[in-house]
Amino acid sequence: MPIEPRDILETYFETGDIPTAEQFKDLLDSYVHQTDDGVTIFRLPVVPPEIYFGIGIDKPQSRLGVKAIKDQNESAVALYENNSNNASWYVSLKKEGNAGLSFDETTAIGTLSRLFISKFKGAVGIGTTTPTQKLEIKDSTPGSITGIKLINTATLSNGVFIGNKQNSDPIQDGALSIYTNSVSTATERFTILQNGKTGVGLPDPDVTFHTSTNISDPSADLALIAGTGIMVVGPMTNNVGFDYRGFQARQQDPVTLAQLASTLNLNRLGGNVLIHGDVNNDVLQKIIFTSEGSFGVGTITPSEKAEIAGALKIGTTITENDGTIRFTGIDFEGFMNTEWVSLTKGMGPWKDGTPDGAIYYKDGTISRVGIGIGDPDNIEATLDINDEESVDTGNTAVAIHNHSQTTSSVIDDHRIGLQILVDGPWGGTPESKNIGLYIPDVTGHSQSIAIAAKGNVLIGELISGQNALGTGAKNTLAIRSSTAPSTTPDADTIQIFSAAGGPALPASVFNVKLGDGNVIKLYKGAALPPKNTNPVTDTYTSVEAGVLRDTRDRLDALETFLQTLGFLA
Repeated sequence: MPIEPRDILETYFETGDIPTAEQFKDLLDSYVHQTDDGVTIFRLPVVPPEIYFGIGIDKPQSRLGVKAIKDQNESAVALYENNSNNASWYVSLKKEGNAGLSFDETTAIGTLSRLFISKFKGAVGIGTTTPTQKLEIKDSTPGSITGIKLINTATLSNGVFIGNKQNSDPIQDGALSIYTNSVSTATERFTILQNGKTGVGLPDPDVTFHTSTNISDPSADLALIAGTGIMVVGPMTNNVGFDYRGFQARQQDPVTLAQLASTLNLNRLGGNVLIHGDVNNDVLQKIIFTSEGSFGVGTITPSEKAEIAGALKIGTTITENDGTIRFTGIDFEGFMNTEWVSLTKGMGPWKDGTPDGAIYYKDGTISRVGIGIGDPDNIEATLDINDEESVDTGNTAVAIHNHSQTTSSVIDDHRIGLQILVDGPWGGTPESKNIGLYIPDVTGHSQSIAIAAKGNVLIGELISGQNALGTGAKNTLAIRSSTAPSTTPDADTIQIFSAAGGPALPASVFNVKLGDGNVIKLYKGAALPPKNTNPVTDTYTSVEAGVLRDTRDRLDALETFLQTLGFLA
């Protein structure tokens, strides 16, 4: 029976017309019949009633219920273009294999799934009906990427591409990449290679994380302006910037917004900072800042606040802070008490309160050191010590302590407290002028002591033009006094001095004063008159003559003995 349009069917039932049986059949065939045509208008028994429409299903569970027809795609919906009788798209229910809902496109090589939602897992596949993840995109795009494009059409850019890269380079092939602009003129911004290496700004990272930018770009060099450097950690207000040459801490000025240099904080919570710390590096190459605040160069265990295994070179400065040391190019100087003082010549280097307590080093043709000398020009010897300390107890100007320990058994190995060598060239007579130790004056005593070369000792004053020791003297003791002690020594003491013995004695007499006040004088007297050699006459008895001859012989022997001892000329 023909299916007629509505305006024809209406003419069958005009006023006064009686429709024929054929016309009733045409009316029935022109409309959908729920039972014969497999459609359902289902009224849900609620108030007000809800009407559902079903195709191939008696009780649809939503406003439209469609039951698929068994075919190769189990299609539920087919979509046609306006000028074609062949479906371009299908909505299908997949049952075999990976079940789910598929949106399929008709192509020259058959029907292909473009979007698939798997049953049970809810995984979504684009270009695949077997997604293994919640979203899986699959395609074959040689020389390009398979991925996602994000674009905001309100911008002037061509969007951002995220996807899996195909590349002829086996290292880059299969990488996850993020591009800006179009793929054909893409700039690759982020890359994760198959081996796990990640690159930011370069497609072939060399290590686990590798970031860079084109070093020909002026903004790649780190500077104190915004937007410079290869990597910045932290906000613009406070950050640390890096480039291939180093890193810099920066801080933004709150008013001008300019980037200013800031403090670079290393190991802020403590711990050592070690430079050149590899175990293969020699310790002399290492530098350390310890957690205790000590500094070491060439050592990693500094025993003081600063320890340098090597030399320290310093330069000049114009700042004036006590304790500062500088090198002016010609002299080392230290600043203390409002002035710079030389550490090597002239005044300096160390003072204790006043110049009188200073140690001076006077350089020049004659180098001299003065201790306690108020004016360096008053230094009278190579080493001049002036002790003017006021104390309540005893005082020693110079103390020499020899605490050396030796196990030597060599007979000529000596432990010497003070050794004085006087061996320079001399134009005069060395025996009388080469003096190793000289004490010219001791307050309260009028005499002095001088120890000359070759073991010679003089007790007494050195008098200009006089030779107290004598030419060729060796290991000789000379005493020059001329004044006897005015008091008697203690009972267990002997005083030895030289003095004039009075009119009857020579000018130089060796005196030994005992503890009881008695004085023994030693001197060389004049020769006795010639002896009388006349024979003893017979006026004496033989006994008397014998006694006289014996007495004369003994006196002659005594005279000879005194001459031998040097007491008589």
